[in-house]
Amino acid sequence: MSDNSKYWLLGGSFAAIIALLVAFGIFSLQKVDNLAGLTDKLYQHPLTVSNAVLEANANIIAMHRDVRDIVLARSDEELALILTKVDEHEARVYQNFEIILEKFLGDKFRILEARKAFSDWKPIRSEVIELTRDERYGEAAALTRGKGTRHVELLTYHMESLILFAREKAKEFLEDSKMEHGRSKDFLFGMLFIIVLLGTVISYFVFNRVRQADRQIFEAMTQAKLANRAKSELMANMSHELRTPLNAVIGFSNAIKSETYGSLHEKYIEYAGDIFNSGEHLLTLINDILDVSAVEAGKLELHEDNLIICDIVNATILMIKDRADANNVTLTSTADDQLPLLYADKRRIMQILINLLSNAIKFTPPKGTVELTAALTEDNQHIFTITDTGVGMDKEGLEKAMSKFGQVDSGLNRKYEGTGLGLPLTRGLIQLHDGDFQIDSQTGKGTIATVRFPPSRTVFI
Repeated sequence: MSDNSKYWLLGGSFAAIIALLVAFGIFSLQKVDNLAGLTDKLYQHPLTVSNAVLEANANIIAMHRDVRDIVLARSDEELALILTKVDEHEARVYQNFEIILEKFLGDKFRILEARKAFSDWKPIRSEVIELTRDERYGEAAALTRGKGTRHVELLTYHMESLILFAREKAKEFLEDSKMEHGRSKDFLFGMLFIIVLLGTVISYFVFNRVRQADRQIFEAMTQAKLANRAKSELMANMSHELRTPLNAVIGFSNAIKSETYGSLHEKYIEYAGDIFNSGEHLLTLINDILDVSAVEAGKLELHEDNLIICDIVNATILMIKDRADANNVTLTSTADDQLPLLYADKRRIMQILINLLSNAIKFTPPKGTVELTAALTEDNQHIFTITDTGVGMDKEGLEKAMSKFGQVDSGLNRKYEGTGLGLPLTRGLIQLHDGDFQIDSQTGKGTIATVRFPPSRTVFI
């Protein structure tokens, strides 16, 4: 199977899982909603109706008992107390009938019939009360036992019918709920099985792809390490092979240029000077390349000592001054002779400053200025600042200048010479000293290069 086919299969599988999960979620919500509806019906209809019917029936029986007690009342106070209880039970029964009518989902004819029967009982109760007040207790008792009891039995029959109907509804809703629950469970298990199966297949492909990618990355890293080691070994071996003949060329051309063994024609002396200068330039280039390689390989050793800042600044200015004069650039320096010592490699610190000053002079037009300042910050960091009034760089040019062999002014017809190793090498040497390197530049306004060394390298005497 090709990589594209695997990717399409992987993407399609993920899309299928997402679609199944969405469908699974929607269906689950629907099932939950259905079950909630059944539960709501169960609680709002059968249970509520059953409770209301039972409560109404209990109040009717209590009323019948109180009506029988009316016959036994022998004073107005006792009769009034019993009538109050009868009225309370009657009010509760009517409240129960209102609840039953509101919640009952079936035919309400039965409820209306029961309520009418309850209303028809009131004249009988009223007649019993009048007979009792007229002290016709025998007639009142007979009416209660006869017509009143039959009416209560009729009411009880109606109420029991309503209770039976409510229980049948409750049973029906429970059966529906069980069936819905069973269907939902079967569907959910089926969906989970499909999702697990697809997840397993996708995981298998993903695992294989990741394992293959890891193996490729490991092989690439191994090859890169081998190539980097080979490069470092090559540079180390080339060091002697290149420097020895090059030093010979420089030495012999210097001897010819100086006419050590006799006078020569002016042209020969000029040619010897060109050979000498080219050799010096080539040696500098080779040294930079080897230094960059050594820094990258972590094999560049520092020979550190306590350095006097004024001496370092003055020596650097002395070495670079001729180049500034040749370009008609004003070169100045500022360094307090009371600055504390700097624990660092003298040769590499001077190399850092010379590289930065050389760049500043190279990109500064005639009559421009380049300034080197050395100072100590409040937190005891040594800070060197190189400021020029040169052509400057934009953000893109600065990023290019900081890359190895990167040149802002590129092309065969570029105005400024150079290999593009100066700034990367400078940054590497600064980092070897645990320092920080920053460049701020604006096109047409110049550049400020700042080098900071940590307080741990500051030595107070």
